[in-house]
Amino acid sequence: MAIGIYSFGGAALASNIGVGGYASGHIAVGEQTSGNIIFNTTQELSKENIVNIVLQEFPKIPKLLLSLIKMTI
Repeated sequence: MAIGIYSFGGAALASNIGVGGYASGHIAVGEQTSGNIIFNTTQELSKENIVNIVLQEFPKIPKLLLSLIKMTI
């Protein structure tokens, strides 16, 4: 389980971006999701679309975190 502003893991609970099996956050990417903007990984996803939305919502996101998001989706 991971909890924080940005979270990655089996259960990722975040205030901004959660990426994991269960993901919760303003932006949530996972098999089971809850949040304002959600992407369900059981469906076909456009990595480019997700990255663009992340950059729209959080334009000052650190490049390292953006790279982690790209690697995990």
